[in-house]
Amino acid sequence: MSTTTMAIRATDEVKAKFDELASLGNFENKSEFLKRLLTQYELEGKKQQVSVMKPAIEAVEELSSRLLEVLNGTAALLLTREEKQSLDFEEMKTEMQDRIDGLENERVADGERIAVFEAELAESKAEIESLENALKDKEALLKAHKDSADAQGKLDSILTMMQAQAQAQVKPKPTSRKAAPEKKPE
Repeated sequence: MSTTTMAIRATDEVKAKFDELASLGNFENKSEFLKRLLTQYELEGKKQQVSVMKPAIEAVEELSSRLLEVLNGTAALLLTREEKQSLDFEEMKTEMQDRIDGLENERVADGERIAVFEAELAESKAEIESLENALKDKEALLKAHKDSADAQGKLDSILTMMQAQAQAQVKPKPTSRKAAPEKKPE
């Protein structure tokens, strides 16, 4: 800090008092004492201002105290609301996880049921194929039987015809009795 010489006009009494007080205070120099006197003067002025402003300061302190109470109450409400929302979120998260787990279990169960249905479907397809083959065999057998029946029918008609021809060829021999002459219609 730079120093500047300052000339002050004072009475001899004031100068003697100044020197006396400066020597009593154990200051390094008179400049430090002067500095201290100025600081004390400022402090005194501020004390007077404080005494004048004390009611206003107390009012501000009261208002700030009330404001802090309101802020603390609001903060408590916000924390309570936030905690409630957090709990609601946790409950919703738990419910959603339960639903997801339930759906996953259903998916697994459905997968098992699908596997069972697919196995049953494969068995049914095999059974249908077996039945279709049996039906084809029966149709072939029926056709063969029908062809056989048709052939039997033809054979029966041929046999009947042959029997008729055989009977026609074999005529009974006339008996010794003579037959009465036939009368001619007149």
